[in-house]
Amino acid sequence: MVVAEEGDRWGFHSVRCARDLLLHMETQGNQSAQQAGESPTIQIIAPCSHCKECPLKGNKRSWCHFVQQCEAGPTAV
Repeated sequence: MVVAEEGDRWGFHSVRCARDLLLHMETQGNQSAQQAGESPTIQIIAPCSHCKECPLKGNKRSWCHFVQQCEAGPTAV
């Protein structure tokens, strides 16, 4: 899954909430996966490559954002 946004405060909030939800789901699933000897099913790659709580959570003055260019996808005709 790729979650992308415009790089503003609301976008950061949306991505952080999605990240928190996925990590919560992973934590819940990990309990049974660890018992079965399985490895984690998600991997966070950006902007923070760790699976810990966002260090900017609750910070109203700053937000995480960076520029990443990619090819344009197909467009509707």
